[in-house]
Amino acid sequence: MRLRRFCVAYLCSRFGFDRACGPRLQIVDGRYSGEVAEQFDEHAKRDFAVRVAAELGVDLRHCAAIGDGRSDVPLFGVVGCAIAFNATPEARAAASATVNGPDLYAVVPGLSAWLETIALPVN
Repeated sequence: MRLRRFCVAYLCSRFGFDRACGPRLQIVDGRYSGEVAEQFDEHAKRDFAVRVAAELGVDLRHCAAIGDGRSDVPLFGVVGCAIAFNATPEARAAASATVNGPDLYAVVPGLSAWLETIALPVN
C-alpha cells in the first residue's frame, strides 16, 4: 500500500493535483502484479468528483471533466463542462463539447472558453 501511495503522491505532485482516484492495483511482494485489486467504476468516478466538490465547497456547475469513454458518462452528467477527448460515441453523446487532438493541450481552448462563460464566486 505504501508503494501505491508513493506513486499517487508523486503523480499528484508532478502534475499539480491534490487528489486522485482510480482503480487500486494489486501489489505482490512489493511490486505491481499487473492485476487490478479493486475496480473503480463509472459511478465511483462520479461519486469521487461529487464528494471532492462538496468538501471544497465548489458548485458542480463550476467543475469540468475530461473523459474518453462510457465510464465518464455519469460524471459528465453532473459537471458544468464535460469534454469528450478522442472519445467513444457514448462519451461524445454525453459531453457538452468534443475535442480530438494529439494530447490534452487540445482541450485548453474549450476549457478557457467555458471559464469565460461562468461567474465564479469571489473569495
